[in-house]
Amino acid sequence: MVGRGGWGTALALLLVENGHDVTLWSHRPEKAEELRRTRENPMLKGVTLPETMHFVDSGYSVLAYDATGTGASGGSGTRGLAQSARDLDAALTRAEQEDLPILLFGHSWGGYAAAAVLGGSHDVTASVCAAGFDTPLGLMRQTARRWCGPVAELGVPFLWLDQQLRFGTAANVSGAEAAAASGTPVLVLHGADDDTIPADGSSLLAACQKENEPNIRTVLLPGETHTSLLHDAQGQCNEAVFAQIDAFYAAALADGAG
Repeated sequence: MVGRGGWGTALALLLVENGHDVTLWSHRPEKAEELRRTRENPMLKGVTLPETMHFVDSGYSVLAYDATGTGASGGSGTRGLAQSARDLDAALTRAEQEDLPILLFGHSWGGYAAAAVLGGSHDVTASVCAAGFDTPLGLMRQTARRWCGPVAELGVPFLWLDQQLRFGTAANVSGAEAAAASGTPVLVLHGADDDTIPADGSSLLAACQKENEPNIRTVLLPGETHTSLLHDAQGQCNEAVFAQIDAFYAAALADGAG
């Protein structure tokens, strides 16, 4: 499909739903990257791409949303990585009105949020965290060192203070510690070739492996990157990974019903 505008995206989605393999072309590389990263076309608000569609097609009631300051959500910009857990906390408050079992799914900073929010008061049946980080400051520190080298450490105290002023005690919650203490079944997925959040660095997976709690299952996926663990370059869901997710949710729901 040539053109990733609203009409081109809508036609591409229709073809995918009818069993065709579709490649969506954009003449602007930055827009193609935005679509790949967010899985949503801003011209089609509310029309989300394969990951969300997988859960809808599997019979789940799905609440998906943009983070504060991105996409269709309000706010002039994101205030920091810890904002993701606050956003999810607000979304869960809304979802709990439906009186249904709550299953969380998050990728990247959404993966962090899906673990960190377990330290709150919400009754979550199970959570899947894909390519997440353990703490906001840990990821920011690691990324700064990658860009600037050891000199980045000089800015860490100022970064810590900025995030404390913005988020208070929520500024640097550990997703691994929150997940371990919650007792909630948690599936942590991470690509071995993830260059955005390296698996052996500030990742949620590495921290959860140290926690070594029975309610947390960690899976390192060989050959997968930050995004390919969920979908390929054509936007097709990674069927092997989503089969694991579906089985994990089914087991958690069965345990909850028992």
